Amino acid sequence: MSDRINEYMEWIEHRGIRLMHIDYRGLVGDAVVRQVRENGEAIIEIGMRGEKDQLRLVDVRDGFATQEILAAFKEVGVAITPYSRATAVVGLTGRQKRLLWIYNRLTGRGARPFDDHDKAKDWLVKQAKR
Repeated sequence: MSDRINEYMEWIEHRGIRLMHIDYRGLVGDAVVRQVRENGEAIIEIGMRGEKDQLRLVDVRDGFATQEILAAFKEVGVAITPYSRATAVVGLTGRQKRLLWIYNRLTGRGARPFDDHDKAKDWLVKQAKR
C-alpha cells in the first residue's frame, strides 16, 4: 500500500501498520527548508482530520544540515508534536546524530536514529503497539 501525500511524502504499510514516509534525499539548501515547511503543513492538516498518532519514517541520507535547515526542522517539529506518536530517522552521520539529540531536547520530541529502513520500520511498528 502506498498513498502519495505530496512529492516527498507518502503513506506506506509495514507489518499491517500505516507509516508516513518522508524522503528528503536529493534536496539541498533552501529547497529543504521549503519542503520541511510544506511537509509540516501537510502533517498538521492530516492531524486535524483525525490522524493524531502518526508514525513517521524520515529519510535524510546524503543530506547536509545548515543553520537554516535545523531551524526549519525545529520550528516544524514543535508545531507537529500534537500529531506525533513516533519518528524514526534514517541516514544520519555521527555529527548529525548529535544534532538529532539537540533537536529532541529543543522540541521535546523523541525521534530515534537508525542505520537502515527495516530496523526503523520495525521500531515504529513496536511504537504503534505500545
